[in-house]
Amino acid sequence: MMVGLKDFAGTVEFKGRIKGHDSTPVTLDIDVKALLSSTSSAPQPLRSGRVIESAQRPVGISEIIPVVETTRPKDVIFMREDLFTNAAAEIAEGGPYAESAFRVVPATLPIAKVGTWLPATDEVLDDSPQAENYLNVRLPFAVRQRFDSQILNGNGSAPNIRGFLNTAGILTQAKGGDTAYDAIAKAISVVGTTGRANATAVVLNPTDALALDITKDANGNYIRAPYDVPHVVNDGIAAGTALVGDFLSFAELTVRRDVTVLVTNTHADYFTTGKLAIRADIRAALTVYRPAAFCQVTGL
Repeated sequence: MMVGLKDFAGTVEFKGRIKGHDSTPVTLDIDVKALLSSTSSAPQPLRSGRVIESAQRPVGISEIIPVVETTRPKDVIFMREDLFTNAAAEIAEGGPYAESAFRVVPATLPIAKVGTWLPATDEVLDDSPQAENYLNVRLPFAVRQRFDSQILNGNGSAPNIRGFLNTAGILTQAKGGDTAYDAIAKAISVVGTTGRANATAVVLNPTDALALDITKDANGNYIRAPYDVPHVVNDGIAAGTALVGDFLSFAELTVRRDVTVLVTNTHADYFTTGKLAIRADIRAALTVYRPAAFCQVTGL
């Protein structure tokens, strides 16, 4: 069961901390799909209580990929076919069968950890309604925002996740002399013909998405995409690049532990100075089952 900060404020652990006789780390399972809102400091009682968060890149890429849980402690292992020689053929009566060759090999992906922490005074958490919003939303959002970026751009060098754009075997489609719409349409086609997959999304930088949206013909009429694949707009991907792929069938976010928040006053001299250390992290891996089901479009 997911436990929010409001529930935490009512627990024996939290009440005991206020009374000064509990310094045990407390684990909080955070609902990472909550609406995002927060503040850099707890509002004072005379304020309205409404908090306007700073403008941040939204989490978006992880929302288009299926999520599965794993109990494996360090890595994800699956079997991938790397040889398919099909010798099936018509056979005359009494004739010999031709021998085919299939082979599968194990593929291993490490589970990575993304996390951060921040300090807080006892006074901040004592004002529990404001602390609830502050902790339950913004810190997990920071973790998910970074994780979202790694899903696209992580280079795979430990402790980084290997993101889509650095996964060996994904396809590439250069824009060249094509229009941007045509280049993306070709990428969708190559995902189908080479990757034998059905593209479910096109990830675009906001600059490129705008350029597509305002494209007009010689008569000033807006031109629309010749394909029926939704755009996912996110500035985690660089301008001039798009990612086309079957995110539903051939990729997964394999989660060992979802976003978790830990609170303790045992950090450094925090017990004697009335402070708390609040830490959030996630342990997960991006599993790309069929790299050829994804295509990077360059030169937009």
